[in-house]
Amino acid sequence: MEVHGHAVRGVDVGPETRCRHYDSERDVIAIRFPCCGTFYPCYECHLAAADHEPERWGEVSGSPEGAVGEGSPDRTVGEDVGSADRAVGEDANAVLCGSCGSVLTVAEYLDCDDRCPNCRAAFNPGCRRHYDRYFTSELVETAE
Repeated sequence: MEVHGHAVRGVDVGPETRCRHYDSERDVIAIRFPCCGTFYPCYECHLAAADHEPERWGEVSGSPEGAVGEGSPDRTVGEDVGSADRAVGEDANAVLCGSCGSVLTVAEYLDCDDRCPNCRAAFNPGCRRHYDRYFTSELVETAE
């Protein structure tokens, strides 16, 4: 599924990044996983659609020199990957707002009070319960 010009993979992905697993009005983000550089609406979508185990932001072990998604079979050919997309920590472009298409850094997302800083769309506050699936505790603590 293409969402605001970004490829988003997963199960039953909709035009604002909702999926089979999370489909509420506020489920409008997709997370770019550092292991492959691909956006997925949730951890479960990555498990279902990717051919490898997910990695969290703040710990990249499978990518050369810590670069996101280098050489991954999930990498979309021709996808624009800038220097911030290759970052590993809080400066990595990691979260896509399905409402407006903005891509937030890890730090921006963790510090956004459950709203897109650009379009003010509400994000699901319940996602905080699952931060450990996407971010190391060090990144979450840095944002607090």
